Amino acid sequence: MISRKGPCTAYALRREFTESPSQYWSASSGAVYPLVRRLERRRLIRVKRKTRDGREGSLYVLTAAGHEALTDWLNGLDATATISVPPDPLRNRVAFFALLEHSRQQVVVARAIEGLRSHLERVLAHTERLETLGRTFEYLVSDGARRMLESRLEWLLEVARATGGRGR
Repeated sequence: MISRKGPCTAYALRREFTESPSQYWSASSGAVYPLVRRLERRRLIRVKRKTRDGREGSLYVLTAAGHEALTDWLNGLDATATISVPPDPLRNRVAFFALLEHSRQQVVVARAIEGLRSHLERVLAHTERLETLGRTFEYLVSDGARRMLESRLEWLLEVARATGGRGR
């Protein structure tokens, strides 16, 4: 984020995470500020200057070591851990569905479908906003998330049909 945005504060990073529809990016102060301190201790980022708006903020930039670490990470796009089947708590739970009563399976799947549809709407809105802003790679990331969620929804509808529920 710091490399892409240019000099920015930890608060600006929090805002980026807050805008993300992913629950895996924590925008809490308790997550972001310690992370920034760890990156600074590891000399991957440094303070370029203090903010000039009267607040106690610092503008951070990547160091040469930070840029090298980022480049190494980006070059690992083809790593097995990156391109293989990711962990998925949804699939993991369905694998144990035989332990639930049939009627409970239907209720659980129906709730999951409803929640997934709701989340998909938020991701779609986020994706459209990024496209409108012309933020090409951020749009592509969000569009990939949209496509993944649509595929998950199609699969969940199949699970619903398999339980005798309404897969619509």
